[in-house]
Amino acid sequence: PLGAWVSVVADVPRDVHGTPGISAWKKWFGIAHLLDLQNSNLMYGMMMDSELLPFNTSDCGAESAWHGFLRRLQARDDSKVFPAARVGTSIQYRFSDNDTQTGREYDQDLIEASASFVSHDSWRDCTTVGCQRLQEQVNNV
Repeated sequence: PLGAWVSVVADVPRDVHGTPGISAWKKWFGIAHLLDLQNSNLMYGMMMDSELLPFNTSDCGAESAWHGFLRRLQARDDSKVFPAARVGTSIQYRFSDNDTQTGREYDQDLIEASASFVSHDSWRDCTTVGCQRLQEQVNNV
């Protein structure tokens, strides 16, 4: 629907550029920027690479899949059921001579690094429901 998609480019401080180990640091700054907006009617934020289009440019009418995206997202949110990628432990990926990981280990490292980045590494000791859900996500990749 018109107005359902607004792109945001966050102004990232120079001392954070290229933060080691955080592959999604620019995306996190975009989400933080959305959270900081005053008087905003924003309901959701999507972290994604800038070269990706979340819609098919040849299918954008009122009956298109994109037009129904918000409705489908709200239904998923209401049901608290989200599909997720499944990663295994049977294949080893060699990133360097000293770094070989399974897909599960790699994804777990990414989630842990992002959680540490946004929480200043406090998520491990936090006992709130949100932190418990994050800990489950890390443990159950």
